Amino acid sequence: MTKQKDVLPIRDQQQPEEMKWALKSHCSELDYLLFVVGRESGLRVGDLLKLTKKHILVLKGMQHNILPH
Repeated sequence: MTKQKDVLPIRDQQQPEEMKWALKSHCSELDYLLFVVGRESGLRVGDLLKLTKKHILVLKGMQHNILPH
């Protein structure tokens, strides 16, 4: 069993923007969307993982409210 690490809150507004850039540049669109939805909605990881493709597409269709282009 691995040792649990402490997770600190993001205090610098630049950090999320850098994370979004890194995910968009080097990872899948799903990783990027999960990060953005999680950050904007406050959903826990377990709740994010329960989302279906249909949920993501509905959220993506509401980009002006939740997801950036």
